Amino acid sequence: MKKARFIFLVYFTSCGDCYREATGIVVDSITKQPIENVYYQNIEKKVCTDSTTNDGKFYLSDVSGGLFDCPNIKVLFKKNGYKMKMIEIPNFVDTVILLEQK
Repeated sequence: MKKARFIFLVYFTSCGDCYREATGIVVDSITKQPIENVYYQNIEKKVCTDSTTNDGKFYLSDVSGGLFDCPNIKVLFKKNGYKMKMIEIPNFVDTVILLEQK
């Protein structure tokens, strides 16, 4: 019986990680045109930054702890001439990010 409990406990606690993915496009809030070279960063992984493609697209993925549910990805977007924006993006949802000019 102790062996069965141990196996169950090890299995249950090892399944606590989840794969998260955030994709979308960053556009100007007025013109609705894609914005290239917008820096974006997963707030939880402060050292990882990237920038949007020439058509405004971004992609983030990681593995996170989430025993019963994958938490949203908190992403910070910034570009000179635009207001910074932090948003929580649901897992596996294409998102349109509207950046406002300063």
